Amino acid sequence: YLLGLLLAYPDVAHEVADEVLAEDFTDTTERLLWEAIRPLVSADPRLRSADLIAAIANEDLRTIAEQVLAARDGRPEGIPGPIRREIHDTLREVRREAHDLRFRQLQAAMAEANFAGDRETLSALTGQLVTLLAARRAFDPPPSPYFHDTRTVVEKR
Repeated sequence: YLLGLLLAYPDVAHEVADEVLAEDFTDTTERLLWEAIRPLVSADPRLRSADLIAAIANEDLRTIAEQVLAARDGRPEGIPGPIRREIHDTLREVRREAHDLRFRQLQAAMAEANFAGDRETLSALTGQLVTLLAARRAFDPPPSPYFHDTRTVVEKR
């Protein structure tokens, strides 16, 4: 979905090109496609979608880009502000899902190490768990100006 937005709105992709990383795409083909279009959208803020796809050197990636663009859910063309926000929200959701997957994998590895009685591995994995839990706060919603938020009380102490 993220790649479809970036292909459909290269003018907005130009603005967020530095924020989107190849690691944000789980599929290898999508990573390769992003690495192919990133320099193109970074170079020209007025690039149109059709010109962007035509400028992709690799024919297979060009075909995939056309398919990704055609597979979009048919939303009407929008103004840049909401599209920019949608790209940011989608990027945040993609990163949160990747974080949650790493967290579940770490939990499974910890359970396996605990079952095997491997205290050394369990200790190392616990250190990674603390880092992941700290990184999870980046995905919390902003504090509400209207309601009491326990996160802000803990931070003030």
